[in-house]
Amino acid sequence: MERAVFRRKVQPGNICPFFGSLTGGFMEENRDREVYIFDSRRRRDYEMLKIPLGIYQYVRGRSEVLLISDGLCSLVGRERSDLMSGLNESMFRNVHPDDAPRIAQIGERFACHESPDYDVVYHVRVKDGSWHVFHTIGNWQVMEDGTELAFLYYTDMSQSTDQIKKLNADFEDQMKSRVYRDELTGLPNLNYFYEFALEFCASTRQGGDEPVLVQFCLGQLNDYNALYGFKEGDRLLKNTADILQETFNGTLIARGQGKHFFVICGREMVEEKVQRSCERIREAALGGCLQLQVGLCGFDKTDDLSVVLDHSTAALRSIGTNTQQVFAWYDETLDEKTRERSYVLDNFGRALKNHWVRVYYQAQIRTESGKICGYEALARWQDPKHGMISPGVFVPVLEEYHRVRELDRYMLEKVCSQMQQFRKKGCRVVPVSVNFSAEDLETEGSLSTFLAILQKYDCTPKDIVIEITERESVRKSGLFKENMERFRKAGFQVWVDDFGSGYSSLNVLQSYSFDLIKLDRPFVRDLDENGGANRKIIEGILKVAKALGIHTLAEGVETKEQASFLSGVGCEIIQGFLLHRPEPFDDAASLPPADAMEDGQHS
Repeated sequence: MERAVFRRKVQPGNICPFFGSLTGGFMEENRDREVYIFDSRRRRDYEMLKIPLGIYQYVRGRSEVLLISDGLCSLVGRERSDLMSGLNESMFRNVHPDDAPRIAQIGERFACHESPDYDVVYHVRVKDGSWHVFHTIGNWQVMEDGTELAFLYYTDMSQSTDQIKKLNADFEDQMKSRVYRDELTGLPNLNYFYEFALEFCASTRQGGDEPVLVQFCLGQLNDYNALYGFKEGDRLLKNTADILQETFNGTLIARGQGKHFFVICGREMVEEKVQRSCERIREAALGGCLQLQVGLCGFDKTDDLSVVLDHSTAALRSIGTNTQQVFAWYDETLDEKTRERSYVLDNFGRALKNHWVRVYYQAQIRTESGKICGYEALARWQDPKHGMISPGVFVPVLEEYHRVRELDRYMLEKVCSQMQQFRKKGCRVVPVSVNFSAEDLETEGSLSTFLAILQKYDCTPKDIVIEITERESVRKSGLFKENMERFRKAGFQVWVDDFGSGYSSLNVLQSYSFDLIKLDRPFVRDLDENGGANRKIIEGILKVAKALGIHTLAEGVETKEQASFLSGVGCEIIQGFLLHRPEPFDDAASLPPADAMEDGQHS
């Protein structure tokens, strides 16, 4: 989003004595930093300021002048290029010699963060040759990428009282604007939100309504930026701000970090406003990859803003990857979910190391032959303290914290290891589909890693099917697509799971070459809803898939009627509790007889 988009190397040159001669930790931490470069719009905004401002960075043993405002150029009576050149050669060129040692000492303490603020009065020779008394104050500010910059503001104390008052007023206005306003969207920022939120709550109550905190999250914004570019991501954030202002007019609306927005409004019609906002934001977004999540929490039990914020976050997270749900209210049952999340994160590594995560297999049946043509490997966490932890609990947490790849590799290794054991005992083996995150296919060297695991256990790519969910595949491009084709050329089949789950399904078929699509469970579960609409949808999907040469599988089959319908309309493979409940295969004796399984690979 708002960011420095270019960087340049610092060239060797004269050491600017503004910060003194620094040694020790601060210099070591900043030795390898590069000079921060403002994007053109932000640089222009700063340079046009009438306030005398200079922005500096300490980097690689020297202080670097990044930019100076029109106000500073006017104050000292010099052109910008001449002033910057002079400052970079020596900060003390026009400073009275008696003041230089004291300034260097104060600057060194400031640069080393021994003093949080810069505050010094000294004599400066101005353009007409006379000496003026200058007062400079400043502080460190951390930019969005973590770079620390020094913002220094200058006042010529020799000017008239009216001039100084005007400069101070301009300075205070500028500081207030920068402290309380989000530069990209123009909305109040978190500083403003934290300071004035409770005042808005009181005002809402005085108006006869109960205040509610609404937290909006633009899910997968990083993927959106990767797909369409940061400029388009910025445009979406600005549009979101405009939409919220129009929908929640007269309330407190603030931009949080990154993809989050906060609203404090009355409870009346808040759900309708949330729905309307989300519909408009989706319309403003490109493609179909943006998932909006909204968490709501009232102030009826507490006015502790931090608690209400935490509760709205818990409500938002409870939505997970459910594309059918837009918003959720906080209730006390979510506290237990928060504890579950913490337990998963704290103990996931131990669960893998101690093999608490086990592989359960569910058979896939070919409708034409009635035989098992493959299995799906499912992760089940058998915890010694909490018993069976549902994948619906731990998988979303691992996805959110980007640890699901650890689970994927673990499952692949477990499946290959068991395949090797069964083959050694003369058992018939059919392909096993393993669920992988799109992150696996976006990682350089992932194919060689997979192949190494297979080779370790005498397996081949024909033994393993790679399953990627539609919600992940639809928002990926570039390296993901290239790697997927590499996997297919190496002999792996790649399937798309949860096809038709609410994302851009036809775009998936257009963009990628999948070997098989797995119909989303609700299609099968609700065959007769809405006058049998899902029956017609399934038939249409199967026709399209057949025309494209893509195989089909329907999961979630729980009744004979569902199995009969799917077989009758040409679905090639079915899977569900009616046919086989997931179970672990701890030894060869637990496998079904050979004549129940096909002899060969998926086709």
